[in-house]
Amino acid sequence: NSDAATAKSLKNIRKYSNNTEALLDLNQGRIDAVVVDEVVGRYYLQKKPGLYKILEDNFGKEDYGVGIRKSDGSLITIQLFFITAIFSIPLGCLVALGKISKIKPIKAILSLYTWAFRGTPLLLQLFFTYFGLPVIGIRLSPLAAASIAFTINYAAYLAEIFRSGIESIGKGQFEASKVLGMNYCQTMIKIIIPQAIRNVIPPVCNESINLIKDSALVATIGVGD
Repeated sequence: NSDAATAKSLKNIRKYSNNTEALLDLNQGRIDAVVVDEVVGRYYLQKKPGLYKILEDNFGKEDYGVGIRKSDGSLITIQLFFITAIFSIPLGCLVALGKISKIKPIKAILSLYTWAFRGTPLLLQLFFTYFGLPVIGIRLSPLAAASIAFTINYAAYLAEIFRSGIESIGKGQFEASKVLGMNYCQTMIKIIIPQAIRNVIPPVCNESINLIKDSALVATIGVGD
């Protein structure tokens, strides 16, 4: 008889909850055949060659799909990374420029900001943003709270990096720009900042790596990472 005829001759059908139990009964002679996915059948055939025989005729076809949760961890990490980078870099630049300015009140306020956010754990800041702000009526979604906490924290670190990068440029550069008749803004944009960018690239890359690792903290407020 052909494989198809053999399959049609099977009258009594028994259902099993898993393949292991079905194959166990097949090995012990309690049943004559097992219907499984082709991939599963060939796996067991390779595992125990000569013990099983696979019918070449298929009973039918079935489509398979792969489902991905909307809160996929990698997507949350990427999203949080880009949100933090987009907002913390400009904020860090502004804070750095404010800290090197000659206006003492601004320098004092920004120094207090960097001291506070660089001196306290990011996890504590995250908890305060998500659990503390609702006390005063400000309720944020987990991702929004994480984005705000990460942006403010990393802006403080980047501000110090940018400040040190600017101050690493020799005073002769400032003096040369004055001789050329440039004002402060022209000096910063055309001479100082382009050179400072080259100096701050390595530490900024290190902060980027830290940001990816720190993104795991958002799991503490219910964001799947």
